[in-house]
Amino acid sequence: MSVYFNSKKVAEQQDEEAEARLRELVEKEKREDNAKQIIKMLFSLFAHPLLVMVLLNWLIPFTGLAAIGYLQSFALCWICRILFKS
Repeated sequence: MSVYFNSKKVAEQQDEEAEARLRELVEKEKREDNAKQIIKMLFSLFAHPLLVMVLLNWLIPFTGLAAIGYLQSFALCWICRILFKS
């Protein structure tokens, strides 16, 4: 029994393996980018109202108005986002 070595088939198989590895790396990079975007979005979703609350509660006592809570600042941020972002 003799064994034949086909160099074209080996080269094609190596090319397919390299393409598969490249596709996996690209997909992994896309997943990481999506995860980073989600983390940034969630951070801004919860950090902006906190910043608004702190700033307004720092400035409002001088005007004689009541301080606002986190949920009120959250609603205020959403209203501003709806009105001013196109």
